[in-house]
Amino acid sequence: MNSKIIFILLALITFRGIAQQKGYYRNPALYDNLVVFTAEGDLWKFDIASGQTSRLTTHLGMETNPVFSADGKQIVFTGQYEGVSELYSMDISGSVPKRLTYDFDNRFVKAVQWTADGSVIYSTIKYNTLPDPQLVKLNPSTLSMEMVPLAQASDGCFDVDKVLYFSRLPKQTSNNKRYHGGYIQQIWKFDGNQEAKCITCDFDGTSYRPMIYKDRIFFGSDRDGSMNIWSM
Repeated sequence: MNSKIIFILLALITFRGIAQQKGYYRNPALYDNLVVFTAEGDLWKFDIASGQTSRLTTHLGMETNPVFSADGKQIVFTGQYEGVSELYSMDISGSVPKRLTYDFDNRFVKAVQWTADGSVIYSTIKYNTLPDPQLVKLNPSTLSMEMVPLAQASDGCFDVDKVLYFSRLPKQTSNNKRYHGGYIQQIWKFDGNQEAKCITCDFDGTSYRPMIYKDRIFFGSDRDGSMNIWSM
């Protein structure tokens, strides 16, 4: 057999083997037919309609936890471009990332929601005198900030009436093993006027990461013995 043909066959076999390798995909963000996720420390974009995947970032630092803007044209994410973890934004079609925060705290900086009015809600421990996360409302254009008046809030989302559904404490791994200790996460409701109320305290296990779709709240909980998605 011609050595050139052998080389081509070997190349095709190698390419096929590489193409079938499965990656480790994390932190998905969804908008219509688009999924942005973290793999190999970078952000990638997958188009469900076309089946095409493209790489959005290539920096040596980690890029994680992307969140879509309300119009789907931008994402905000946690990046390590200058040593510490800070929030950055970029166009979904690809652009130079814009730095949004200057918290200089590598422990806890993460976007949790991009609201309909164009604000970014993110979690940080920078402004708390205790080692507890809080939520901050950030204007990505002016970089002006407004603290959400809660002493503890690790993640959450606002509904159309500006009511906040949030978890006080950050996720810790033992909750995947039916954890019932003092560090469990519960979902709370805060309208900005009255004291926050717990809405999942009927269960003494974990309920976390609230997400609103239409008239229901979706969240993770192990109330059936293992971590699954529930709604209320």
